[in-house]
Amino acid sequence: MLHRIKWIASFCLGLVLLVILGGWFVLSSSLLAGVRGHLVESLLERKLGNAVQIDGGVRVEPGEPLNVSAEKLVLINPSTPDTNLATVEKVAFDVPLRALLRGRLEVHDISVSGADVTLVARQDSKGTSTDPKSRPVGKGASTGQRAMTFLGSHQIAFADSSVSYKDSGNGLDLDLRLETLDLGRRRNSEGAAVSVQGKGALNGEDVALSGSYSATEPFSVSASFSHVDVALKGTPDAGGIDKGYDADLTATVSDLNQVLAIFRLAGTVNGTGKITASAQKTPDGRSAKGDMDFELSTGEGLTVDADISDLTKPRDATIKTRLRLYADGNEPPATRSRRDLKLVGLDMDLTSRPGEQPLRSMVITTNGFVLDTGGIGPPPISVSEISRTKDGKLKIGKAELRIGPPASPFILLEGVIGDLLALSEFDFEGTLDSPGGNLIAPEQLQGEAVLGRLAGKFALVGNTKVLKLSELQLALKDTDLWSLKTTGSVENILRFDSVTLDVAAKIASVSAFLKALDLKPGEDVSAGLDLKLSSHDTDWTSSAKVSVAESVVEANLALQAKDQNPTVSGTIKSDLIRINHLREIVLASMQLKKLNETPVMAQSDKPRTKAQEKADDGTDTAPAGPLRDVTLQPIGQAILLSNMDMDIKIDLDKIEMAKGTGSIHSELVVIDQKAKLGPVKFSYGGGHFDVSAAMDMAKSPDVLSLRGSTGGWDFAHFLKLLKFKKHASGILDASFDVSGQHASFRRYLGTLSGYGTVSMRNGSIDSQLLDLAGLGIVPWLFEKGRKKNAVIVCLRAPLSVSNGRFTLKNGVVETPKVQVVVQGEVNLKNDSLDISGQPRRIGRPLSRSPWPFTVAGPIKDPKVRVKDGHNRERRADGASTMPTRRKICVPDILQLK
Repeated sequence: MLHRIKWIASFCLGLVLLVILGGWFVLSSSLLAGVRGHLVESLLERKLGNAVQIDGGVRVEPGEPLNVSAEKLVLINPSTPDTNLATVEKVAFDVPLRALLRGRLEVHDISVSGADVTLVARQDSKGTSTDPKSRPVGKGASTGQRAMTFLGSHQIAFADSSVSYKDSGNGLDLDLRLETLDLGRRRNSEGAAVSVQGKGALNGEDVALSGSYSATEPFSVSASFSHVDVALKGTPDAGGIDKGYDADLTATVSDLNQVLAIFRLAGTVNGTGKITASAQKTPDGRSAKGDMDFELSTGEGLTVDADISDLTKPRDATIKTRLRLYADGNEPPATRSRRDLKLVGLDMDLTSRPGEQPLRSMVITTNGFVLDTGGIGPPPISVSEISRTKDGKLKIGKAELRIGPPASPFILLEGVIGDLLALSEFDFEGTLDSPGGNLIAPEQLQGEAVLGRLAGKFALVGNTKVLKLSELQLALKDTDLWSLKTTGSVENILRFDSVTLDVAAKIASVSAFLKALDLKPGEDVSAGLDLKLSSHDTDWTSSAKVSVAESVVEANLALQAKDQNPTVSGTIKSDLIRINHLREIVLASMQLKKLNETPVMAQSDKPRTKAQEKADDGTDTAPAGPLRDVTLQPIGQAILLSNMDMDIKIDLDKIEMAKGTGSIHSELVVIDQKAKLGPVKFSYGGGHFDVSAAMDMAKSPDVLSLRGSTGGWDFAHFLKLLKFKKHASGILDASFDVSGQHASFRRYLGTLSGYGTVSMRNGSIDSQLLDLAGLGIVPWLFEKGRKKNAVIVCLRAPLSVSNGRFTLKNGVVETPKVQVVVQGEVNLKNDSLDISGQPRRIGRPLSRSPWPFTVAGPIKDPKVRVKDGHNRERRADGASTMPTRRKICVPDILQLK
């Protein structure tokens, strides 16, 4: 019996040793390494829901628990089997032996080292997948859920691992290198959550990661760099995160250069920024709000506010953008010079609602004008296909800029911005389509289809320092009233360098043109302009030809801008100018000027145009125009004030008038910012003038001085040219030395200062005009008996002018029997006059004036009053005798001896 017991004990011991030996053989023998590998592969595949391949073998160390380690693991990408989702140098974990013997496979204390995860997005230029295999599949979609479930019940420690993301569509390249990363289940007072703690570097920038996630409790995730902090906090719905959530994102940037480094973008941007955003998911939909504010150390800033009511309907949104190129309060001062013109800021608002037309506005602010457009239409600026290039540039693959009214912008730019951060590598194609009326009266003629449309195309290539304009082709279309063609190129439109420009314009019938605009037509003439402008380096040449019927004026000018003070030289010449042609153009320009009259100016007794009537009708208000706050001076004035020296010869060889011909030969000279035109001398039909004009652009650029004399002109002939129907005649003479501000003719008269004398001899005037002036009731003023025309022997008016106030002292009007001495003033600023006159018989200055009169009140409607004669006049020195030879048009009282 004892022997049998010993045998059974020996058998059991041997069996145990055999089991131990077999277990050791299974766990350690290289012959069964493949079996162990397949077993571990199956285990990991069940846990991760992803295909796993082990190339480096599996080791199992006996004990409680069993320690399993595997080397050189490969996770197969389920969507693209030809690429790996990840590679791992080594993974180790513990398996409780007791649980395993009871049929339960548990994994604890997982550690991973040398993991390398690569995520690749294959996209075309439009951002859509080009590889069908790269699209998400059902299995791939469940992998994330399995991973979260796995992390919710396990703890994993990573070391020396990395995650790489590459997108060939937008060039995004992220490389996260992790020194340590603890990931998995964490329990606290709020319950279980998946936590993350780690440190490493993202694209070479040190980063620390931390956070926790729960499907039912508040969660948070943060990433901290040296100059950038990003935090995401959220609260799931009571029914779980699948039902809804509220989440807030905050990103604070103390150095924008680190943002560029994180995304591997080339360039330097010194400044700060902050981004805040919130998102909400409910059973009714998803919404988001966000604010973005960046400010550079040099003062530039960008602010974006967005409110998207429903992320499933992107058209339900409000976006406000403000770009500032200068710090508030440090904007460049208003300028009158185009050379100093600077872009100050850009403001855009866009509101879009489902089923409604988008409402937008855009305000472009410069220090010379403000362009303000708004209304219904697409966004003024839109960008898409944003990507990072291989050399680190931020590229806008498709950009559109619309300038003008939203519904019908007159300029559309479409193209690419190759380097957004440096504002360079622009490549745009532009189209222009604007009402032809904008060339004449932008505010009043935008809806006048009869003037056609100015349409064409051009190209813009370059950057903010050198921007080339090429392939410019513009022409008027949809009208037979006039034509315009423009072609050319500019090597640098920002500095207007190396220009080639050809302009040809023609109006076949000026009369028909005016009639089409409901303006008063004149005699029928044609008009045309041919202009050629070119430059090379700092040398410019231009030739212009202006024609009105047979009258032609040609100008050939050359500019040399090498020195600090550029010089302009050339000639303005004409073989023939017919005054009647010139008169028609002047009258036509006066008619066109009515289109730009303000409503206040239009309330005169002048005939109203249909365009003005529309502007005054409250039901059809004329547009105010997109331009406002314009401080830029007119181009002509800008040229004169550009520190140029000029020497331009003026030769008008033949000026043809009704009574003969004449000529003008003069010169425009500008030296050291002092301009002088003249003397301009002209003789015709017994009349002549000799006038010089001068400006000091350095000290008083707004002031124009005129000095000269004129005489021998037949007053009746001038009235006839002006088609004045009432008779008045006489020989006019004048001398003057005056100056005033030349912004407009009205402004010039209102600021005029100086002196002058106007005289007339051998004249007469229609008696009805005297009646209209209220002077017909003064019987001593003219000859006895009523005649059609009253004789005026002479007229002399010495004037002194101060700020638009014309003061008349001892002015004289003489008839064959009466001398009227006139005193008073005319105030052009207030449109008023106050004049008094004393008529007396010639040679009797000390007698009583029988009917002295006054003319006072508004210039357009003065009141004439006649009083009883006052006391006799006396000379202070007692003189009382008229000279033997009396002088005409000199107050008799001043001639007494």
